[in-house]
Amino acid sequence: QGESLREASLRLLEATPHQVRLPLPNDHPRAADGYMTVVHGAAPVHHQDEVTSNSFSRAIFGYPTGDATADGGLVRADWAAEYTGSRTVVHGHTPMAIAREKNGVICIDTGCVFGGHLTLYQVDKDDMIVVPAAANYSGKNKNLP
Repeated sequence: QGESLREASLRLLEATPHQVRLPLPNDHPRAADGYMTVVHGAAPVHHQDEVTSNSFSRAIFGYPTGDATADGGLVRADWAAEYTGSRTVVHGHTPMAIAREKNGVICIDTGCVFGGHLTLYQVDKDDMIVVPAAANYSGKNKNLP
């Protein structure tokens, strides 16, 4: 049973899109090209709407710098600092103390697993809901930037 569950889970994950191109109404304040991209890790302009293995890796993992954090995690490059696209991108996978918007890139990973907050971006209201985590589920003491 364990092996069949693992295989079924792997098939499900492989079938899940690595980026979601969300259509927006023309009057939405972030409608630039009519879409918003939602992704786990990173979606710079040259990887948006792409299905290459490299765009998949960036969408899932972002851009690791090769350095490690004090607790052994990967340091990820701040790809939003260089983002020049007109399409808004919402992503996670880079935990920080508060949600951040930079150059049209919104990071909503506010460290819920580390005892921070769970942040939800409401597309229809162009607003965020932030709820404190009930606990530190990771067991790590992580200082969020």
